Amino acid sequence: MASEPIDVAMLLLKRQTELGEHHEDFPSSQGPVTGYRALSNVQADRAFNEGLVATDTSGSAEGTNRYVPPPKAVWAWMARQPEGLAEAKKNAEHWAAQQTDNFNRPSSVVAIRGQQDLSHPDKEMHNYEGGYPWDSGAPYGPYAIPHDIPPEQVVRVR
Repeated sequence: MASEPIDVAMLLLKRQTELGEHHEDFPSSQGPVTGYRALSNVQADRAFNEGLVATDTSGSAEGTNRYVPPPKAVWAWMARQPEGLAEAKKNAEHWAAQQTDNFNRPSSVVAIRGQQDLSHPDKEMHNYEGGYPWDSGAPYGPYAIPHDIPPEQVVRVR
């Protein structure tokens, strides 16, 4: 345990945080919020320490002609343009509520910061109104992001 004032100061300096780690509206060196993900509360707590880990997608697009996912992915509602961010958030909130209400799995939403690989749109996922964003040219949509998202880019949504 550090007892000298300089030791205490060094411990505090080793783990400096940014306001953007604690609220989606605050600035961050990781960039602006670009999307949202619904997670169980247990998964969300883990994401703040481990990030969002891409999972195997091998069984997720069986029987479809519209969509072929990458081998591993993190699914998220992402904004292709800034004006799509509010709708991306609404969709993630809808899916979190569905998990909580229909499956008794308390869920919440996390924000994702920074530019992500949006080369894999999930054209099978419908939005909270039952439509498909890709059919209407909406500025947001569901994506299979083909890589892990580090914890620095995951933000708690209040």
